[in-house]
Amino acid sequence: MCKILYLFYICQYFIVVLSFSAYLCSMEFDKLNDVLRKQAIRCGLCQKWQDTVWNRNMTQDELFALFFRGIDFCITKGFPDKKTVRALFSTKTLRDNSVLVDDHYSLLNPPKAVLIGRSSTVSRYNGYSVSELYLTDDSEAEVYTREKAHVIIHQYGQSSAKVHAYDQSHVLSILHSEEAVCEAMEGQVTIKEDSDS
Repeated sequence: MCKILYLFYICQYFIVVLSFSAYLCSMEFDKLNDVLRKQAIRCGLCQKWQDTVWNRNMTQDELFALFFRGIDFCITKGFPDKKTVRALFSTKTLRDNSVLVDDHYSLLNPPKAVLIGRSSTVSRYNGYSVSELYLTDDSEAEVYTREKAHVIIHQYGQSSAKVHAYDQSHVLSILHSEEAVCEAMEGQVTIKEDSDS
């Protein structure tokens, strides 16, 4: 009987601890959403996105999906700023979501990835992967594609890329800045200037 009561109390204790942890996690997401939403509004987030897209608190995964969905806004407005990103997300979380902020890390077949600040990467794409890589600020990328991979690189600021395209893979680099540089080392690499955007 004593063992049963003991197990009962242990189970009750764990239920309370898990409930409290979920409550704290919920508070964390509330704060996270509040900080990011306020900063986005200051940067000019349109009312339509406020009302329909970001009208509730989102999980961390949903916030990263939202970041990539609105990547053009984020890059042109510098949202969220590097200081905020570093304060709110661990390096591991950022890497797990293919977002590098003043970081040096290798990537393999990410559907979308962004390098911010003084980041650098060696990115590899193979198989039938279709991917987008965004380089901002002073970021650098060495890109290797194989088989039938297709990669679009968007370059902003003073970013630089060296691209090696093997087999039947293809890379398109769009230079959104006059200071951005892309070197086609070998293979099917198309470089397009679009610095008016």
